[in-house]
Amino acid sequence: MMTDDLDIFYDSDELGVSAKFNANPIVVLFLDDLEISNSEQTVISAKTSDVVGIKISDLITIETTEYKVINFDDKDKTKLEQLIALSKV
Repeated sequence: MMTDDLDIFYDSDELGVSAKFNANPIVVLFLDDLEISNSEQTVISAKTSDVVGIKISDLITIETTEYKVINFDDKDKTKLEQLIALSKV
């Protein structure tokens, strides 16, 4: 049931934004409300199932902007979502 709820949030017609990870289309959410130490960073969340194998320095393209993964972690103990810190390439 939780994965069905995630699909509502990660819908590019609703809250999500279209992106590409390893040439595969995914949907991400921008997390503007998170405090980060460096304003050069962007933080997004993505469904874990969409970013399998993610690693530091991977590229994610959001709309027409390319970003490099600088950090990532499980959003919570369910491990259904990843928080991903990005910097523009």
